Amino acid sequence: MPAKKRIRTSYPGVYYISGKSKKSGKPERIYYIRYRKDGKLIEEKTGRQFQDKMTPAKAAEIRIKCMEGRRLSRRRKPAATTLQKTVDPALSIKGHAQDNGTKKLLEEKWFLFTESATEGFALFDSNFCLVEANTAAMELLPPGSKKEDMIGKHISDIMPETKVMGLIEDGKFITAYEKLEDVLKTGKSFNVEDQVPTPQIFGEDVHLNLKAFKVGTGLGVIVTDITERKRGERKLKKREAELGIKAKDLEEINTALRVLLKKREEDKTELEKKVMFNIKKLIRPHLEKLIKSRLEQRQLTQLEIIESNLNDIITPLMPHSDDKLLKLTPIEIQVVNLVKQGKTTKEIADLFNLSTKTIDFHRDNIRNKLGIKNKKINLRSFLLTTD
Repeated sequence: MPAKKRIRTSYPGVYYISGKSKKSGKPERIYYIRYRKDGKLIEEKTGRQFQDKMTPAKAAEIRIKCMEGRRLSRRRKPAATTLQKTVDPALSIKGHAQDNGTKKLLEEKWFLFTESATEGFALFDSNFCLVEANTAAMELLPPGSKKEDMIGKHISDIMPETKVMGLIEDGKFITAYEKLEDVLKTGKSFNVEDQVPTPQIFGEDVHLNLKAFKVGTGLGVIVTDITERKRGERKLKKREAELGIKAKDLEEINTALRVLLKKREEDKTELEKKVMFNIKKLIRPHLEKLIKSRLEQRQLTQLEIIESNLNDIITPLMPHSDDKLLKLTPIEIQVVNLVKQGKTTKEIADLFNLSTKTIDFHRDNIRNKLGIKNKKINLRSFLLTTD
Protein backbone atom coordinates (compact mmCIF):
# COMPACT_ATOMS: atom_id res chain seq x y z
CA MET A 1 0.00 0.00 0.00
CA PRO A 2 1.53 3.35 -0.99
CA ALA A 3 2.34 5.75 1.86
CA LYS A 4 -0.29 8.37 2.45
CA LYS A 5 0.63 11.96 1.79
CA ARG A 6 1.73 13.95 4.84
CA ILE A 7 -0.08 17.24 5.21
CA ARG A 8 1.94 20.10 6.78
CA THR A 9 0.47 21.88 9.81
CA SER A 10 1.18 25.42 10.98
CA TYR A 11 3.80 23.97 13.40
CA PRO A 12 7.31 23.35 11.95
CA GLY A 13 8.05 19.67 11.43
CA VAL A 14 4.52 18.54 12.37
CA TYR A 15 2.43 16.66 9.76
CA TYR A 16 -0.68 14.52 9.65
CA ILE A 17 -2.44 12.01 7.45
CA SER A 18 -6.15 11.37 7.25
CA GLY A 19 -7.41 8.13 8.70
CA LYS A 20 -10.35 6.61 10.48
CA SER A 21 -10.97 6.03 14.18
CA LYS A 22 -10.53 2.38 15.12
CA LYS A 23 -13.53 2.56 17.43
CA SER A 24 -16.10 4.77 15.68
CA GLY A 25 -14.84 4.63 12.11
CA LYS A 26 -15.10 8.42 11.87
CA PRO A 27 -12.43 10.47 10.08
CA GLU A 28 -9.42 11.11 12.31
CA ARG A 29 -6.01 12.76 11.92
CA ILE A 30 -2.85 10.81 12.68
CA TYR A 31 0.05 13.13 13.57
CA TYR A 32 3.74 12.68 12.70
CA ILE A 33 6.86 14.69 13.45
CA ARG A 34 10.09 15.09 11.48
CA TYR A 35 13.45 16.31 12.83
CA ARG A 36 17.17 15.85 12.36
CA LYS A 37 19.43 14.30 15.01
CA ASP A 38 23.07 13.35 14.57
CA GLY A 39 22.78 14.26 10.89
CA LYS A 40 19.90 11.86 10.28
CA LEU A 41 16.32 12.70 9.29
CA ILE A 42 13.90 10.99 11.67
CA GLU A 43 10.12 10.66 11.28
CA GLU A 44 7.96 9.38 14.12
CA LYS A 45 4.29 8.91 14.78
CA THR A 46 3.10 10.91 17.81
CA GLY A 47 -0.56 9.80 18.08
CA ARG A 48 -4.14 9.92 16.90
CA GLN A 49 -6.44 12.89 17.11
CA PHE A 50 -9.21 11.28 19.21
CA GLN A 51 -7.75 8.04 20.54
CA ASP A 52 -4.58 9.69 21.92
CA LYS A 53 -6.04 13.20 22.18
CA MET A 54 -3.14 14.42 20.04
CA THR A 55 -3.04 17.98 18.68
CA PRO A 56 -0.50 19.81 16.50
CA ALA A 57 0.67 21.76 19.56
CA LYS A 58 1.31 18.56 21.56
CA ALA A 59 3.11 17.00 18.59
CA ALA A 60 5.32 20.11 18.30
CA GLU A 61 6.20 19.85 22.00
CA ILE A 62 7.12 16.16 21.58
CA ARG A 63 9.30 17.09 18.59
CA ILE A 64 11.25 19.64 20.64
CA LYS A 65 11.80 17.11 23.47
CA CYS A 66 13.09 14.50 21.01
CA MET A 67 15.47 17.00 19.43
CA GLU A 68 16.81 18.01 22.86
CA GLY A 69 17.12 14.40 24.02
CA ARG A 70 14.50 14.85 26.74
CA ARG A 71 12.23 12.19 25.25
CA LEU A 72 13.08 8.65 24.21
CA SER A 73 12.90 8.26 20.44
CA ARG A 74 11.02 5.24 19.15
CA ARG A 75 14.05 4.41 17.06
CA ARG A 76 16.15 4.26 20.22
CA LYS A 77 14.09 1.39 21.63
CA PRO A 78 15.75 -1.68 20.05
CA ALA A 79 14.41 -5.10 20.88
CA ALA A 80 11.41 -3.47 22.54
CA THR A 81 9.77 -6.71 23.54
CA THR A 82 12.97 -8.17 25.02
CA LEU A 83 13.76 -4.90 26.82
CA GLN A 84 10.28 -4.78 28.34
CA LYS A 85 10.49 -8.38 29.55
CA THR A 86 13.96 -7.78 30.95
CA VAL A 87 13.30 -4.50 32.72
CA ASP A 88 9.61 -4.78 33.68
CA PRO A 89 10.25 -6.77 36.88
CA ALA A 90 12.77 -4.14 38.01
CA LEU A 91 10.26 -1.34 37.29
CA SER A 92 7.40 -2.97 39.19
CA ILE A 93 7.26 -0.27 41.80
CA LYS A 94 4.64 -0.85 44.42
CA GLY A 95 1.47 1.02 43.53
CA HIS A 96 2.62 1.74 39.95
CA ALA A 97 3.10 -1.70 38.38
CA GLN A 98 0.04 -1.33 36.14
CA ASP A 99 0.30 2.45 35.72
CA ASN A 100 1.45 2.84 32.09
CA GLY A 101 1.80 6.60 32.40
CA THR A 102 4.09 6.29 35.41
CA LYS A 103 6.10 3.55 33.73
CA LYS A 104 6.52 5.65 30.61
CA LEU A 105 7.68 8.60 32.71
CA LEU A 106 10.18 6.39 34.53
CA GLU A 107 11.50 5.06 31.24
CA GLU A 108 12.01 8.58 29.90
CA LYS A 109 13.75 9.72 33.09
CA TRP A 110 15.93 6.63 33.07
CA PHE A 111 16.90 7.29 29.45
CA LEU A 112 17.84 10.89 30.24
CA PHE A 113 19.82 9.75 33.28
CA THR A 114 21.84 7.12 31.44
CA GLU A 115 22.50 9.36 28.45
CA SER A 116 23.80 12.11 30.76
CA ALA A 117 26.08 9.75 32.71
CA THR A 118 29.82 9.60 32.07
CA GLU A 119 29.84 5.90 32.96
CA GLY A 120 28.82 3.32 30.41
CA PHE A 121 25.50 1.57 31.09
CA ALA A 122 24.72 -1.70 29.30
CA LEU A 123 21.75 -4.04 29.71
CA PHE A 124 21.91 -7.72 28.73
CA ASP A 125 19.09 -10.24 28.69
CA SER A 126 19.15 -13.57 30.52
CA ASN A 127 21.17 -15.06 27.66
CA PHE A 128 23.83 -12.32 27.97
CA CYS A 129 22.82 -10.70 24.69
CA LEU A 130 23.03 -6.89 24.56
CA VAL A 131 19.61 -5.24 24.80
CA GLU A 132 20.50 -1.58 25.35
CA ALA A 133 23.57 0.62 25.91
CA ASN A 134 23.99 4.32 26.51
CA THR A 135 26.23 6.69 24.56
CA ALA A 136 29.08 6.49 27.10
CA ALA A 137 29.19 2.70 26.71
CA MET A 138 29.26 2.95 22.92
CA GLU A 139 32.11 5.46 23.06
CA LEU A 140 34.28 2.82 24.75
CA LEU A 141 34.05 0.66 21.63
CA PRO A 142 36.24 1.21 18.55
CA PRO A 143 35.40 4.28 16.44
CA GLY A 144 32.66 3.59 13.96
CA SER A 145 30.86 1.02 16.13
CA LYS A 146 27.14 1.33 15.58
CA LYS A 147 24.64 0.62 18.27
CA GLU A 148 22.27 -1.21 15.94
CA ASP A 149 25.11 -3.57 15.02
CA MET A 150 25.95 -4.29 18.65
CA ILE A 151 22.38 -4.94 19.84
CA GLY A 152 21.81 -8.67 20.15
CA LYS A 153 25.51 -9.56 20.34
CA HIS A 154 26.67 -11.88 23.11
CA ILE A 155 28.74 -10.36 25.88
CA SER A 156 31.65 -12.68 25.03
CA ASP A 157 31.68 -11.23 21.50
CA ILE A 158 31.82 -7.71 22.88
CA MET A 159 34.31 -8.52 25.66
CA PRO A 160 36.07 -11.84 24.83
CA GLU A 161 38.31 -11.51 27.90
CA THR A 162 35.35 -12.31 30.17
CA LYS A 163 35.89 -16.00 29.32
CA VAL A 164 39.67 -15.80 29.80
CA MET A 165 40.33 -13.42 32.65
CA GLY A 166 39.08 -13.91 36.18
CA LEU A 167 40.16 -14.33 39.78
CA ILE A 168 41.13 -16.95 42.34
CA GLU A 169 38.48 -17.95 44.89
CA ASP A 170 39.15 -20.67 47.47
CA GLY A 171 42.17 -21.77 45.46
CA LYS A 172 40.14 -22.16 42.24
CA PHE A 173 40.33 -19.98 39.13
CA ILE A 174 36.94 -18.54 38.15
CA THR A 175 36.45 -16.61 34.91
CA ALA A 176 34.64 -13.29 34.81
CA TYR A 177 31.95 -14.93 32.65
CA GLU A 178 31.28 -17.52 35.37
CA LYS A 179 30.98 -14.71 37.90
CA LEU A 180 28.43 -12.96 35.66
CA GLU A 181 26.43 -16.19 35.46
CA ASP A 182 26.53 -16.31 39.24
CA VAL A 183 25.09 -12.77 39.35
CA LEU A 184 21.97 -13.93 37.49
CA LYS A 185 21.65 -17.03 39.67
CA THR A 186 22.18 -15.45 43.09
CA GLY A 187 21.44 -11.78 42.48
CA LYS A 188 24.75 -10.90 44.18
CA SER A 189 26.62 -8.08 42.41
CA PHE A 190 30.16 -8.52 41.08
CA ASN A 191 32.92 -5.91 40.73
CA VAL A 192 36.05 -6.12 38.59
CA GLU A 193 38.75 -3.53 39.31
CA ASP A 194 41.14 -2.37 36.57
CA GLN A 195 40.01 -4.65 33.76
CA VAL A 196 42.29 -4.45 30.70
CA PRO A 197 40.03 -5.36 27.75
CA THR A 198 41.07 -6.87 24.44
CA PRO A 199 43.24 -4.31 22.59
CA GLN A 200 41.91 -5.42 19.18
CA ILE A 201 38.40 -4.35 20.23
CA PHE A 202 38.89 -1.52 22.70
CA GLY A 203 42.30 -0.21 21.63
CA GLU A 204 45.68 -0.10 23.37
CA ASP A 205 46.18 0.91 27.00
CA VAL A 206 42.52 0.93 28.09
CA HIS A 207 41.60 0.33 31.73
CA LEU A 208 38.02 -0.23 32.93
CA ASN A 209 36.17 -0.84 36.18
CA LEU A 210 33.14 -3.13 35.77
CA LYS A 211 30.17 -3.51 38.09
CA ALA A 212 27.64 -6.21 37.23
CA PHE A 213 24.26 -6.67 38.94
CA LYS A 214 20.92 -8.29 38.27
CA VAL A 215 18.19 -6.18 36.63
CA GLY A 216 14.87 -7.98 36.44
CA THR A 217 15.68 -11.20 34.57
CA GLY A 218 18.70 -9.70 32.87
CA LEU A 219 22.13 -8.33 33.68
CA GLY A 220 23.10 -4.70 34.17
CA VAL A 221 26.70 -3.60 33.70
CA ILE A 222 28.22 -0.24 34.62
CA VAL A 223 31.57 0.46 32.95
CA THR A 224 33.84 3.22 34.25
CA ASP A 225 36.76 4.28 32.08
CA ILE A 226 39.74 4.73 34.42
CA THR A 227 42.35 4.96 31.65
CA GLU A 228 43.28 8.58 32.40
CA ARG A 229 43.52 7.81 36.11
CA LYS A 230 45.85 4.86 35.47
CA ARG A 231 47.97 6.97 33.14
CA GLY A 232 48.15 9.63 35.82
CA GLU A 233 49.19 7.02 38.37
CA ARG A 234 51.94 5.77 36.06
CA LYS A 235 53.19 9.31 35.54
CA LEU A 236 53.12 9.86 39.29
CA LYS A 237 55.10 6.66 39.94
CA LYS A 238 57.61 7.65 37.27
CA ARG A 239 57.93 11.08 38.83
CA GLU A 240 58.36 9.53 42.28
CA ALA A 241 61.11 7.28 40.90
CA GLU A 242 62.84 10.28 39.34
CA LEU A 243 62.56 12.19 42.60
CA GLY A 244 63.92 9.15 44.45
CA ILE A 245 66.97 9.14 42.18
CA LYS A 246 67.43 12.88 42.68
CA ALA A 247 67.05 12.46 46.44
CA LYS A 248 69.70 9.74 46.39
CA ASP A 249 72.01 11.99 44.36
CA LEU A 250 71.41 14.83 46.80
CA GLU A 251 72.16 12.53 49.73
CA GLU A 252 75.42 11.51 48.10
CA ILE A 253 76.27 15.17 47.52
CA ASN A 254 75.40 15.96 51.14
CA THR A 255 77.63 13.10 52.31
CA ALA A 256 80.48 14.43 50.19
CA LEU A 257 79.90 17.94 51.57
CA ARG A 258 79.92 16.61 55.13
CA VAL A 259 83.25 14.88 54.45
CA LEU A 260 84.64 18.10 52.98
CA LEU A 261 83.39 20.16 55.91
CA LYS A 262 84.88 17.70 58.36
CA LYS A 263 88.21 17.84 56.52
CA ARG A 264 88.01 21.63 56.50
CA GLU A 265 87.37 21.64 60.25
CA GLU A 266 90.31 19.30 60.80
CA ASP A 267 92.54 21.50 58.63
CA LYS A 268 91.39 24.56 60.56
CA THR A 269 92.18 22.89 63.88
CA GLU A 270 95.60 21.85 62.61
CA LEU A 271 96.29 25.37 61.39
CA GLU A 272 95.29 26.81 64.75
CA LYS A 273 97.65 24.44 66.50
CA LYS A 274 100.49 25.45 64.22
CA VAL A 275 99.77 29.14 64.74
CA MET A 276 99.71 28.66 68.51
CA PHE A 277 102.90 26.61 68.45
CA ASN A 278 104.76 29.17 66.35
CA ILE A 279 103.66 32.07 68.55
CA LYS A 280 104.61 30.27 71.75
CA LYS A 281 107.91 28.91 70.48
CA LEU A 282 109.09 31.61 68.06
CA ILE A 283 107.62 34.90 69.29
CA ARG A 284 106.77 34.80 72.98
CA PRO A 285 110.27 33.73 74.19
CA HIS A 286 111.81 36.76 72.49
CA LEU A 287 109.13 39.04 73.85
CA GLU A 288 109.77 37.82 77.38
CA LYS A 289 113.52 38.35 77.01
CA LEU A 290 112.94 41.88 75.76
CA ILE A 291 110.54 42.61 78.62
CA LYS A 292 113.14 41.41 81.18
CA SER A 293 115.95 43.42 79.55
CA ARG A 294 116.78 46.97 80.54
CA LEU A 295 114.28 48.97 78.57
CA GLU A 296 112.84 52.37 78.95
CA GLN A 297 109.32 52.52 80.30
CA ARG A 298 108.02 53.69 76.95
CA GLN A 299 109.60 50.71 75.15
CA LEU A 300 108.34 48.32 77.83
CA THR A 301 104.82 49.63 77.40
CA GLN A 302 104.99 49.07 73.64
CA LEU A 303 106.13 45.47 74.19
CA GLU A 304 103.30 44.81 76.64
CA ILE A 305 100.85 46.16 74.06
CA ILE A 306 102.30 43.80 71.43
CA GLU A 307 102.04 40.87 73.84
CA SER A 308 98.43 41.75 74.66
CA ASN A 309 97.51 42.07 71.00
CA LEU A 310 99.08 38.71 70.24
CA ASN A 311 96.98 37.14 72.98
CA ASP A 312 93.85 38.76 71.53
CA ILE A 313 94.67 37.31 68.11
CA ILE A 314 95.33 33.75 69.21
CA THR A 315 92.64 33.47 71.92
CA PRO A 316 89.68 32.85 69.45
CA LEU A 317 91.72 30.17 67.69
CA MET A 318 91.91 27.91 70.73
CA PRO A 319 89.21 25.92 72.57
CA HIS A 320 88.01 27.39 75.83
CA SER A 321 89.86 24.74 77.84
CA ASP A 322 93.15 25.91 76.35
CA ASP A 323 92.67 29.64 77.04
CA LYS A 324 94.53 29.52 80.36
CA LEU A 325 97.53 27.88 78.70
CA LEU A 326 98.16 31.12 76.83
CA LYS A 327 99.27 32.71 80.08
CA LEU A 328 102.10 30.22 80.55
CA THR A 329 105.71 31.19 79.91
CA PRO A 330 107.91 29.16 77.52
CA ILE A 331 109.64 27.41 80.41
CA GLU A 332 106.27 26.67 82.01
CA ILE A 333 105.03 25.24 78.70
CA GLN A 334 108.07 22.93 78.60
CA VAL A 335 107.36 21.85 82.19
CA VAL A 336 103.73 21.16 81.26
CA ASN A 337 104.77 18.93 78.35
CA LEU A 338 107.16 16.95 80.56
CA VAL A 339 104.54 16.56 83.31
CA LYS A 340 102.06 15.19 80.75
CA GLN A 341 104.75 12.71 79.69
CA GLY A 342 104.86 11.47 83.29
CA LYS A 343 108.25 12.96 84.25
CA THR A 344 108.85 13.59 87.96
CA THR A 345 110.03 16.89 89.42
CA LYS A 346 113.56 15.52 89.89
CA GLU A 347 113.71 14.23 86.30
CA ILE A 348 112.56 17.62 84.98
CA ALA A 349 115.11 19.45 87.18
CA ASP A 350 117.92 17.26 85.84
CA LEU A 351 116.85 17.91 82.24
CA PHE A 352 116.93 21.71 82.72
CA ASN A 353 119.94 21.60 85.05
CA LEU A 354 117.84 23.40 87.67
CA SER A 355 117.02 22.69 91.30
CA THR A 356 113.88 20.81 92.29
CA LYS A 357 112.73 23.93 94.19
CA THR A 358 112.79 25.92 90.91
CA ILE A 359 110.71 23.24 89.16
CA ASP A 360 108.28 23.20 92.13
CA PHE A 361 108.04 26.99 91.76
CA HIS A 362 107.11 26.62 88.08
CA ARG A 363 104.60 23.85 88.90
CA ASP A 364 103.01 26.10 91.51
CA ASN A 365 102.71 28.95 88.98
CA ILE A 366 101.17 26.56 86.43
CA ARG A 367 98.53 25.41 88.93
CA ASN A 368 97.79 29.02 89.78
CA LYS A 369 97.37 30.06 86.13
CA LEU A 370 95.18 27.02 85.44
CA GLY A 371 92.92 27.78 88.42
CA ILE A 372 93.61 24.59 90.37
CA LYS A 373 95.91 25.95 93.08
CA ASN A 374 95.14 24.61 96.57
CA LYS A 375 92.80 22.01 95.05
CA LYS A 376 93.16 18.27 95.39
CA ILE A 377 93.56 17.79 91.64
CA ASN A 378 96.46 15.91 90.08
CA LEU A 379 98.29 18.27 87.72
CA ARG A 380 99.10 15.58 85.12
CA SER A 381 95.49 14.25 85.05
CA PHE A 382 94.14 17.79 84.59
CA LEU A 383 96.58 18.57 81.77
CA LEU A 384 95.63 15.36 79.97
CA THR A 385 91.93 16.28 80.08
CA THR A 386 92.64 19.63 78.41
CA ASP A 387 94.20 18.06 75.29
